[in-house]
Amino acid sequence: MDSNVKLMKELLEDGYKITIHQINMQRVDNINVMTDTVTLEKGKDKKTIVSTNSAEFFDYITHFKQIKDKYGNIEFTYINNLELYNKNFKGSQGDVFLRDQHSIKVSGREFKEGIITMHLNPSGPKNREGRAMFRINLEKNPELREIDLKDEIFVYEPPSNELKFKGLVKEFFISDGEAYLISQDITLRLSHQKISAEFNKMKPEDCMSLMVSTAGLTFCPDKSIKFNTSEREFIIIVPVKNLIINDSFKIAEMEFYQIFNTLDDSLIRKSETGRREEVWNGNYPRAKIKVKAKTFYEAILKGYMKISKAIDVIALRTDLSFPNIKISDKITNIPFDYFKYCTRVKVPTWVYCREFESEGYTFFNMEWLTENILALELHPDKYFESVNNLFQKILTQESLNQEESNILQVIRWLRRAIQIGDNKDKLIDLWTAVEFLLSGTSSEVLFSDDEKESLITYISSLNNLNGKQKNALYSKFNMLNDSPLMKKFNTLINDLGISFSDEELNTLKTTRSKRNDLIHGKRDINVKEDELNKIRTIIEKILIAKIQKISN
Repeated sequence: MDSNVKLMKELLEDGYKITIHQINMQRVDNINVMTDTVTLEKGKDKKTIVSTNSAEFFDYITHFKQIKDKYGNIEFTYINNLELYNKNFKGSQGDVFLRDQHSIKVSGREFKEGIITMHLNPSGPKNREGRAMFRINLEKNPELREIDLKDEIFVYEPPSNELKFKGLVKEFFISDGEAYLISQDITLRLSHQKISAEFNKMKPEDCMSLMVSTAGLTFCPDKSIKFNTSEREFIIIVPVKNLIINDSFKIAEMEFYQIFNTLDDSLIRKSETGRREEVWNGNYPRAKIKVKAKTFYEAILKGYMKISKAIDVIALRTDLSFPNIKISDKITNIPFDYFKYCTRVKVPTWVYCREFESEGYTFFNMEWLTENILALELHPDKYFESVNNLFQKILTQESLNQEESNILQVIRWLRRAIQIGDNKDKLIDLWTAVEFLLSGTSSEVLFSDDEKESLITYISSLNNLNGKQKNALYSKFNMLNDSPLMKKFNTLINDLGISFSDEELNTLKTTRSKRNDLIHGKRDINVKEDELNKIRTIIEKILIAKIQKISN
């Protein structure tokens, strides 16, 4: 066995990984010399193997191909059947490159020149996943550096501007002044959503509609498929935690019960989910409601929301800590028990839904996961290098000024908005991060101290105002130079040299309006996932620019 082949096998067995393979061909004294240089790394240790004119080593090393693992890491992987690999590889790479034949819209920006289409294959009857890849000249498209890679991209074909492809950014990297953008259609999102569901005796189109709706899409079946979208009745049942009852009771139209003797309870008992999941095993009481909806997905959302509101009422009752309340002019005593006060009745995210007068039902977990494991096989320090350089000083110094302390508050609330709560909770957390981000930003001073003193003197001289009216006006004087939040926002991004598209700014204003409606109790709101993604990106861009300014 070639000594270098033996050495390489020993290093691989010891946990080293191939990171670089270089081939150098040159002619020395009329003799062709081929040199294979292979770099292997294990942690921070690095080994290099150099092989010259060895057919055995060359044959061995050519079996290692760069393959991306399930965690997104590219590794040199040994391929046994090279013939099959090369056949599949060539088949996937057989596209003709197209120059400036497509325009791309993303983050409210459009790019029309300096675009090479390397691959474009929308989904269709014979293609389950739509994919596209572009090489984009950054000199011709400098605004590409400003896009939000969480946004959808739209690919059009001029001159008709027909939409040819819509997808998400799967990968993006920059090399030698050019950006490489790899996109996949909505199947990318679906492949990362870990949905827990069970379908029993449901029509296939109802199953597909439910799955598609979880991705935020509208189910549009072929005209030949009879998809029922008429309003009809559904039974919704949710298990209840931290509650023990012998008799059933109702909160409005929601029934809470512990005796399981209905058709639905029988179906739950016989189901795979009913046997496997602890919350359905018969030890937990259940909440039930009948709702009207056009699809299973709509019924699940509507029923779960109504039951959740009933749980809110239960939580209020257990938290009441005063002796009595007045209802319709009648004093009602409120018994208090400290043990009950400490209880926390809640519902999990599992929902049972059956179409009334049928046996078609589903179990559906409202908490579909989009979590992946961050797997960094090599060079984790390089992955975190940029943010470590930015935050190292602020994370290690003993005392912080107010601006530095606010920076740490921003990343705290940002992390909460990524990991904790429902979309409404996340919206409030994100705008808390915005408040900390903008804190200390001052804009134009409207009134000097002398001008405020003159106003106070003038108001004092007004005889037609009483003392309370004057005091009300005096109390507002400290607020005269307070800037509105959006004015502070514009001042800060101008100071930092950051720009956002009109589309991005409109999303910012929309979510601020929703946040105000929510915290001031004006109305209930619907918060979209895309809105949260956009606000996070806006915060992150400003945060990075601001901490750079502080560091400098």
